[in-house]
Amino acid sequence: MRQQLARLTLPLAGGPVDLATYRPGPWELYYHRRHDTPLRQRLGRAVRELGAEPAPPALLSLLGELGDVPTLTALAEQLGTGGEGRRARAALSQAAEVAWQVALDGQDPDAQLKIRAPLSQADPPRSVSAVVDQELFRRALRLVERTLDSGAPGEREYASALRTLTAASLFRFEATALAERLVQARRGVLADAELALVRWFLQTKMTWELPELTPELAVELAQLPPLRPTLATTLANAAEWPRRYRRMEALAHESGRALTGLIAPWLVAHIARDADAAVAAITSADELALLLEVAFAHLEPAQWLELYRALSGYAEAAAFLARLRRSPPAAAPLALFKGLVDATRWHYPDEQARGSWLAALLRELAPASESSP
Repeated sequence: MRQQLARLTLPLAGGPVDLATYRPGPWELYYHRRHDTPLRQRLGRAVRELGAEPAPPALLSLLGELGDVPTLTALAEQLGTGGEGRRARAALSQAAEVAWQVALDGQDPDAQLKIRAPLSQADPPRSVSAVVDQELFRRALRLVERTLDSGAPGEREYASALRTLTAASLFRFEATALAERLVQARRGVLADAELALVRWFLQTKMTWELPELTPELAVELAQLPPLRPTLATTLANAAEWPRRYRRMEALAHESGRALTGLIAPWLVAHIARDADAAVAAITSADELALLLEVAFAHLEPAQWLELYRALSGYAEAAAFLARLRRSPPAAAPLALFKGLVDATRWHYPDEQARGSWLAALLRELAPASESSP
């Protein structure tokens, strides 16, 4: 049994046969950084066998991720000041960042993040690295929680902790819980570093159908003007915008709030991403009217044409034409729109009918453009 377990665990402790594409996970890194594992021994032997040969990028990357300062220091000295030496020193800088994070294991859990363990052969880093060890992640999260619990505004180390969390391997549900906690604790008044974290959450931790972005949280974030463009773009990634918007409107009304300034960038982003999906989600004439108002107010003539072509029904096309007749655009965009429509080929009979209606209306609204060269 012991021999069977040894055969199973050897690839975990020693890494795969081919290290060129090896990407260890956060907990693999946590273990390898703290123990003299067969993987670290393999990497050390590989460095010693290099001689004057250039170091493979995968080797330098792994040594940096493992925080192997002594090995990289020796390699940088061996390679000198040329291009290979510069690459080795860049990996050494990353290893130094990892090394002080690992050295946090022996410190007080509540110690400030700025208290760093001394490094033997590299200067301590001065800013948060993209490499975040699990120990640093726990300490950063603990500092953020303490700050939010106390209601204090947060000092420089608090902002550094927030930046650290954006570089850590957070799951979506963890990032969602952190964003919700932040908004609730700050009662909608967020500092720049806190806004940056929530913006990062919206940009990187949302899935296609946004199961983690609850309507309640979306309404809270809509009250923050700096976040509205990012929130709108995030919401545009989801289907059924009318249903989501109605739900958010109801929640905002119940809490005495408004969604001012959200629907326009939301629909603009939705049409830009997928006009067909934006149209397909419509279930009423009012929703179509809202979509058309936003389109004519904020989009370009080329997007008006794309939206019109996405309208598959005659009733929808009639609503578009009625809106265009009721409040035509200015002369320049109207002429551009007419030129685009005249150059468009309508393939199917129903398309040709709708295309002829639009072309006829544009000739009526902009007769002068017909005689222009």
